[in-house]
Amino acid sequence: MKRARPLRLRWLLALLMAVVTLPALARDTFCCSDKDGRQVCGDQLPEACLTRTYRVIDERGNVRKVVERALTAEERARRDEEVRRRAEAERQEQERKRKYRAILSTYASVDEIDISRNRAVTDLKASLAALEGRLEESIKKRKTLSNEAEFYRSKPMPDELRSQILLNEAEIKGHQETVDAKRKEIDATSAKYEEEKAMFREAQRASGAAANLH
Repeated sequence: MKRARPLRLRWLLALLMAVVTLPALARDTFCCSDKDGRQVCGDQLPEACLTRTYRVIDERGNVRKVVERALTAEERARRDEEVRRRAEAERQEQERKRKYRAILSTYASVDEIDISRNRAVTDLKASLAALEGRLEESIKKRKTLSNEAEFYRSKPMPDELRSQILLNEAEIKGHQETVDAKRKEIDATSAKYEEEKAMFREAQRASGAAANLH
């Protein structure tokens, strides 16, 4: 009985060593397809797999993970551009939805948009009429000053008259620029409301399509 104990102890020690060394014997296998499509594997990463996507396979034949190959500079640039493109498309989509919500909360119908446009354009045209009146007055004054200047064709013109003529020309130029700007504002306002009408119709269609999905 005393001899059996050392034998059993040695057996247990050998079994323990086997268990300890078993994980070390289990090695991963690295596999990939080379440039010709052939399967290449090794217990260390094969050279052919250094620049290719490869699989890490355990001792049971299960794929533990897939390591994507490193992208080239050109591929990274294309990937980054695609990421930017998608982000910009998403931003535009969110902005479009925001505008749809805003216009649907502002107007109840296309007729309301027309009413708002007519009111705004009417106010602008009233302002334009006043500006055109000032321009017309300056033009009339220029004619009066021009008639006075006729008396001084053959003799020096008084400094005061010369100053009035210069001031009048500056006034006419300023009034004309203001009138032109107001006319452009009227055109821009009309165009803005037309765009809002188009957007309102789009928002209605989008809202109706979304409602039909539910």
